[in-house]
Amino acid sequence: MEQINGARDVSSFSPLEITERQEHAILIDELDSVDEQSLFLGGERQLYPNSLSSREMESLTALCDTFLPSIEVSDATTNASLVAFYRTSASMAGTPQRVGGLISERLKHPKLWLMRLALWFLSTWIGSFILCGRASLSSQFPYFQSFPSDVSAETGRNIIVMVS
Repeated sequence: MEQINGARDVSSFSPLEITERQEHAILIDELDSVDEQSLFLGGERQLYPNSLSSREMESLTALCDTFLPSIEVSDATTNASLVAFYRTSASMAGTPQRVGGLISERLKHPKLWLMRLALWFLSTWIGSFILCGRASLSSQFPYFQSFPSDVSAETGRNIIVMVS
């Protein structure tokens, strides 16, 4: 019986032999066989249709990228998979589209309209000023900035920390 990293080869098991404990013990060591392009949005079908407006999606994308930004790694790292992982932001992985689909189809809450209003409001400069306060102001023209397009990543993180 062939072993991979101490775990038995899956093909040697009959369907009845695989127990829950053995499923957790099996390690997949062949990361090169994973198609990296299918991990991004284009390779997977969307589970739920997204009915958010473009302005709401713009705000949701900015929020997702604030939580999971793209990170630049040093040149000392030679592992291409690791570099690709760190350089992948939430929007590159399709997270806003998935969250938008979940909001549109699965989330059933009486105050859902309020969340969608807040997302739309963040896409405008006046809404960003009302929801984010002085953090959305700039010392250069235009003085009022909207959250998704004009606010820098550092300011976006500060706004999220301030609101929480």
